Amino acid sequence: MHEYTVRPITSEDQDFLWEIVYHAIHVPPGAEPPPRSILNEPGVSKYVREWGRPGDFGLLAEEQKTSQRIGAAWLRLFTLDDPGYGFVDENIPELSIALFPGFRGSGIGTALMTRIFEHAKSLYPAVSLSVVASNPALRLYERLGFQRVSVTGNSITAQLRFA
Repeated sequence: MHEYTVRPITSEDQDFLWEIVYHAIHVPPGAEPPPRSILNEPGVSKYVREWGRPGDFGLLAEEQKTSQRIGAAWLRLFTLDDPGYGFVDENIPELSIALFPGFRGSGIGTALMTRIFEHAKSLYPAVSLSVVASNPALRLYERLGFQRVSVTGNSITAQLRFA
C-alpha cells in the first residue's frame, strides 16, 4: 500500500509532465517501449507543451515519505483544428493519466481521476480520453462510466458524461 498526497499541477511541474506523459503511452507486455524522441512528435507533445494555458487542470500524486512525484492526471482542451487523440468536442477536455509502473494497480489512478472528475463536472458536460483496446486500463475507464464514442483501428475514444 502506497501512502501518497495529491496536489494541483503547477507550471513548476512542467519537466515532470514531460516525463510522465511518456509513461502514458501504452506498451503491451513484451513489447519494446518507443524511443524517448516520441515526446517531440506533435501528437504527443501537445498534451504537455505550454502547460498552464486556459482550461488546463491537473492533479499530481506524490509519495508521502519521499515527496517523489509518482503520477498525474490532467485535463486539456483541444480544438477541431488541432485535436487530441481522444477529441470529442472543443468544450470537452481530454483526460490524460499516467503512473510510474511500480505504482499502477494500487488505486492511485482511480483516486486521481475521481478527484479530477469532481473538478471537471462543475465546468464541462463530459471528459474524454483515448485508449488502446489492449490496455488493461480500459476496464477501469469503463467501470468509472466511460462510454465508447468511436473506434479507429485499435484506438478507442470514450467519454464520461456528467449528469
